[in-house]
Amino acid sequence: MPFDIFTRMASRERCAHRGARIGAARLRAVLGEIRQARVGAGVSQQRVAQEVGISRSRFGRVERAEVKDIDFVLLSTIASVLGLDLALRAYPAGPRVRDAGHLKLLARLQSRLGPLWSWSFEVPFPRPDDLRAWDAVPRYRDVVVACEAEVKLHDIQALIRREQIKKRDGGVGRLILVVSDTKENRQALRAAEPIIRTVFPVGPRRAMAALRAGHDPGGDALIVV
Repeated sequence: MPFDIFTRMASRERCAHRGARIGAARLRAVLGEIRQARVGAGVSQQRVAQEVGISRSRFGRVERAEVKDIDFVLLSTIASVLGLDLALRAYPAGPRVRDAGHLKLLARLQSRLGPLWSWSFEVPFPRPDDLRAWDAVPRYRDVVVACEAEVKLHDIQALIRREQIKKRDGGVGRLILVVSDTKENRQALRAAEPIIRTVFPVGPRRAMAALRAGHDPGGDALIVV
């Protein structure tokens, strides 16, 4: 099954819309907390604006959520002046936007596994309130595996933790981590070989041979293609 560019574009638009909606709601909530802290402390807008280094009118627009593109550093500064710490974290919550390299990586694996497998892409998790998705899920008869693709490796330990949590929550018994075959990635994999062997006990050759034959590889595997 080839990649459907229109499905990818629609998914990307839905993700962007969701992100904008969530961001706007959380910004309004933070600004409400800032206003409550200012009013509760009996501090004027003019005083806060002077401490922050902006005009009173600009501070008023920020507090009323009339400034669409608020600088995070400015917002953190305002919060700090009012005795608040502003926290910002990012959590895995949905399918990623993929570039051409990511799509080519999945397509290479699809080609090397041959025609036995039926492929689905950006497969959502079984719980409707969990917005995460598998990059791809190939199926053949009663064998189902989840594939996650990484074009460029950074923090391998963080990546492995993330994928183990996804496997725990994602309703699949077998995970294949697909990594792009580059010099930098191979160097990173050699440096992390002990932990990789523990988490992905099936070697790439054995895994590929089993998958080409339509068999369960017998364990999780990391494959470089």
